[in-house]
Amino acid sequence: MTFHEIESVIKDSLPRSARKHRAWWSNNTSNSVITHSWLKAGYKTAKVSLDNECLVFERVDSGKDLTCRTADGAGRNQRNVHYEAPSSATDESGSRTHPVLGCMKGTVTIADDYDPSEPAFPEWAGIVHNASLNHE
Repeated sequence: MTFHEIESVIKDSLPRSARKHRAWWSNNTSNSVITHSWLKAGYKTAKVSLDNECLVFERVDSGKDLTCRTADGAGRNQRNVHYEAPSSATDESGSRTHPVLGCMKGTVTIADDYDPSEPAFPEWAGIVHNASLNHE
């Protein structure tokens, strides 16, 4: 499955790290939270090719896989990939969503007295403002 096909399924872009680091595609749940998504769906990753931007998702229980295609489209045992969302993957309106969407929901808590729109370092506000006025 190509990275482009994956982006079509999740209806979003993959992060840059997915194209740079093979570890992003590992089946190790301790170094990547995204790993839970494909393992929960019954797949594991294999034959990751960062150069060709493709990989194989193998069924954990059946051993069947989706063969990787090279950048020029060559490859064997190519199949049309169609994603069927599990019945639990629906939102309030009933539309189907990919299981990875919202997987981090509830993992970050912002303190009530914290304003995320405030500068991280208030003392920098004057420095940045002065630099922009002086075109530095």
